[in-house]
Amino acid sequence: MQIDDILLLRMNRQYLFAPAEDELTVLRDLCGLQSQFYGNCLHALRLRCGKAPDEDILRTSAVKTWTLRGTLHLIALDDLPLFLYDCLLYTSPSPRD
Repeated sequence: MQIDDILLLRMNRQYLFAPAEDELTVLRDLCGLQSQFYGNCLHALRLRCGKAPDEDILRTSAVKTWTLRGTLHLIALDDLPLFLYDCLLYTSPSPRD
């Protein structure tokens, strides 16, 4: 595979050539979008969906949280457990043990 083929494949998988079915498809397939500035996140969704994002869907089915690389991301609400861990499973021994 040539570098140009790889670049085209990556751009296609990021919905830059053909629009995604909906906003949640983009958020799930891309593991969220950087949303430090929410307007930029909406613009990225608009580019990838071919239409203005439905903010009612985002309000009820997406969450803006600090999960990746120390920045805010908008991710699908159903994917939130993938990015957060259960603190009860990862407890360290107490200093007294």
